[in-house]
Amino acid sequence: MMGINSREIGKGMKQQKSQGKAKKTVELLRQKISWLELKSESLLNISELSEEFNVSRTPLKETLINLEANGWVQRQGSHFTVTPLCLQRMCEIAEGRSVIEIQAYLWAM
Repeated sequence: MMGINSREIGKGMKQQKSQGKAKKTVELLRQKISWLELKSESLLNISELSEEFNVSRTPLKETLINLEANGWVQRQGSHFTVTPLCLQRMCEIAEGRSVIEIQAYLWAM
C-alpha cells in the first residue's frame, strides 16, 4: 500500500486554491455583466481583466470558456465579447439582482 507523499498533497492544495480562485473570478465577471459594468456586446480585454482579477491569462481564458458555456459571453475568433442582451437574459439578470438586493437590504437592517 502506497502513502500519499508531500508533493501530491501540495499539488492537490494548489489545485484547490486555483479552483477557488476560478470560481470567484467567474462570479465576479457574472456580477460585472449583471450590473452592466461590462456592456452588452463589448469586447473583453483579457490582459486588463487578468490584471483586475489578479489571475494569469490562462485561467482567465478558462473562466471565459466556462462563461461561454453558460451563455454569459461569446467567442469571436480569439476574442470574447459579452453576450447581447435579450429578453431572457434581462429576466435572468433581474432575477439575480432581486435576490442580491433583498439580501443586501436584510443585512442593512
